[in-house]
Amino acid sequence: MIKKKYCLSILMLCIASYFILAIQDTKANTNQSNVTQIQMINGMWEVESFIKGKKNKGIAYIFNDFGNNIKGFVELKRLPILLKLTGTIQGLNINLTAESNKFKLSSTAIINPENNTVSGSYIASPNNLKVKWTGKKIKANIKKGSYKYNKKSKQLSLTLNDGTSPVYTVLNLTSISLKFNSGQEWKRPASNPQSILGAWESTIKDKQYVMVLCDDNMVHLIIRDKYDAPPAKDMSGQWYVSSIQNNVSRTGRAFIHMEPSGLVSGFAELTSLPGLSTIIGKMSDFKFMLNLKSPKGRMTVEGFANDFSSIVSGSYHLDGTNKSISWAGKKISRTVKKGRYSYDQQSKALTTVLENNQSKKYQIKKISKKQMVFIDATIWKRNSGDKDSIIGVWENSIKDNHQSIVFFKNKKLMILEYE
Repeated sequence: MIKKKYCLSILMLCIASYFILAIQDTKANTNQSNVTQIQMINGMWEVESFIKGKKNKGIAYIFNDFGNNIKGFVELKRLPILLKLTGTIQGLNINLTAESNKFKLSSTAIINPENNTVSGSYIASPNNLKVKWTGKKIKANIKKGSYKYNKKSKQLSLTLNDGTSPVYTVLNLTSISLKFNSGQEWKRPASNPQSILGAWESTIKDKQYVMVLCDDNMVHLIIRDKYDAPPAKDMSGQWYVSSIQNNVSRTGRAFIHMEPSGLVSGFAELTSLPGLSTIIGKMSDFKFMLNLKSPKGRMTVEGFANDFSSIVSGSYHLDGTNKSISWAGKKISRTVKKGRYSYDQQSKALTTVLENNQSKKYQIKKISKKQMVFIDATIWKRNSGDKDSIIGVWENSIKDNHQSIVFFKNKKLMILEYE
């Protein structure tokens, strides 16, 4: 009897020990998994959402060094301010709040560790508008560390994990600009002019730097090749451009379509380069390089887009000349809709599909260099183009609404509307 009780006690002890070890092992695996997800969420993200069919882009800086708490900043191009980011992470689920003195966004999302993406929805106060959004992590070299800022001496000291300890003297601090005694100037979206906190951006030599200063004295320095930097704004739309060549004013307009990667395509109608010009190029950060080709020649264009504005400037060079000419451009405020199209050359059937999946079908009767006639007698016009080719810039007026409809070679389309 005693032996049976003894064996039963030993058995119960073994079972209890097994469950304790199993629970500890589960906790260890859960903690390890959570650490992996935290490491995955840390970094620089390109985010985008759709509001009423219009794409809104932005950049998020997310950092976590311990626990389940998330912190950082987010820049949304439709809101020219810096939003402070806080939240928590549990496994693959994250809860975020982005806010400033005027705006607040509450979001839930799920991480996909296989392709470094995140997707979710946010509610924007005070209108309680629910919006779906996605994000993709941007590859970059990130240095971590701590910082100290003395408001009296204006001295900013960094201590980074690579062993370096740079020290700067701040000459001027505003809501959007930070100038050092070294001559460096850093920029951020509008924020508190009395606070140094935020995500500061600068280009030094061939590198793009983002210095993220958090309120717990943690600093994260994000370093990328400037030509691989994400485009800071969407150039898509219609632009009016002007220049002076040989004391003669030159004008024109350009229709630009930009991919999220920064690749640019489109058309231009310029007095400095007669005929319809095709445009291809690349935008990195606020800088862009374009190549234009028309039946009358070629042009190389470089430029710079001012922060959070609709103004660009730069220089262009015409083939066969040794002179670079300054130019400026301004974006025209219009509703921009993007999408794709298909066109059957034999049946002359045209189908357009916008980003909100709204589709239309047309039956074309005839295409000439300057007009397109539909089976219902509707006519679209253009300044120039190739006969039987739908590619180009078309104008269409319906009652009080005017449209510029651009068909690109890559089966993409863009519609610009104004009254």
